[in-house]
Amino acid sequence: MKKLLLILILITSVASAQHSTTLTWTWSQGTGDPAAGFHVWKIPISGTTCPTFGSTPYATVNSITIFTYVDTVVTAGQTICYGVTAFNTGGDSLLSNIVSATTPFLSPTAPNSLSDSPK
Repeated sequence: MKKLLLILILITSVASAQHSTTLTWTWSQGTGDPAAGFHVWKIPISGTTCPTFGSTPYATVNSITIFTYVDTVVTAGQTICYGVTAFNTGGDSLLSNIVSATTPFLSPTAPNSLSDSPK
């Protein structure tokens, strides 16, 4: 039974998404009321210009000591624009600078168990 469980874990790991985009930023409290965390804003683009973000953040980081977010919902070849705001009960700060990331295509897994049958 332990071997079967290990095999299932390995299959799950192999089958999981390989693509991700890691965002990092810096921040200091400044003079406003204390922040509660950060909102991550995300929008895919089809051209070269980032469109305006919607009114709902893509993700929330509920800590003012974590300055990293890993987006695992990305597709190879897709370009996405990201921004970050600090927030508290009064609302969101101004948007950070905007960055764009294009997820690269990864090489496929090599074939295995090749055999021949000489005659």
